[in-house]
Amino acid sequence: MRYISEYSRRGLVNILAEKISQKLSENEKYSAIIEVVDCMNFMVIKGFTTNSNILNLVQFKDEFMKEESDFIEKIGLKRFNLIDVIDYKQSIVVDDAIYWFDFWNSKRPLYNESIIDMIENGKIAENTFESISYSYEPEVEFLFPLMYNDIPIKNNMSPLTISSEFPFGYSFRNGKTKLMYCEYICNQLFSVLNTDRILFKMSSIIDEHGDWGIEIKTNSQYSDSDVKSMVLDIFDFDLTKFETNYLKKYDFLDEIRKPLELKPWLNKDKVRELMIV
Repeated sequence: MRYISEYSRRGLVNILAEKISQKLSENEKYSAIIEVVDCMNFMVIKGFTTNSNILNLVQFKDEFMKEESDFIEKIGLKRFNLIDVIDYKQSIVVDDAIYWFDFWNSKRPLYNESIIDMIENGKIAENTFESISYSYEPEVEFLFPLMYNDIPIKNNMSPLTISSEFPFGYSFRNGKTKLMYCEYICNQLFSVLNTDRILFKMSSIIDEHGDWGIEIKTNSQYSDSDVKSMVLDIFDFDLTKFETNYLKKYDFLDEIRKPLELKPWLNKDKVRELMIV
């Protein structure tokens, strides 16, 4: 997952998307998928929601400016306009959705260890960049172009328009709970599998054997089919219980503001049961 710097344009659009989605979801009474696009002089709010109550964006903006006054001051945001292109009272089908998630053997499996090392050991100053992504190496996104001789890491320049992205702006039932549940599983798998990466496919579709439609790909010494079988045997995939226990009282904005802090679902309550014969 992309590591997002809080005090940046990318931080702003994701915080806005998450707050708007929370408003529309009304404590998960409704579903919402919201994307915020920063076009410099105005923000375009687009997406879908099952909620029929149209959000008053003028009121929302006033509340946001008041609640986030310190944040707004730090990013130097003087003014902005919101344009509502949200489709209300829409049917959002989520049960058949298929998600592919990438996890890394680190203290926060959503992020590769090299990204965490860059942040925690001060190899790049926090809030001097937009985001850090990872494919084969870390790549830092800056608001302004930098050359390789300016900074000894791979980097790129932000696009003229920046959009929020999953999981921010998505209600829990639209993939957010699945992402965190898969992280909960993989955090424990890394304790028993000799692998640096796990690719996890999550689907709510139940197969002919009554099992969840998942796929797990690793480069460990065990076959992917054996790992999958072990996971299905040990984990109950009760997403409602998981959401109630770990996510209902969690401020999801901390995924931007405190992404590397220990999360409540990153416990290892099933490690002793994980065994491949």
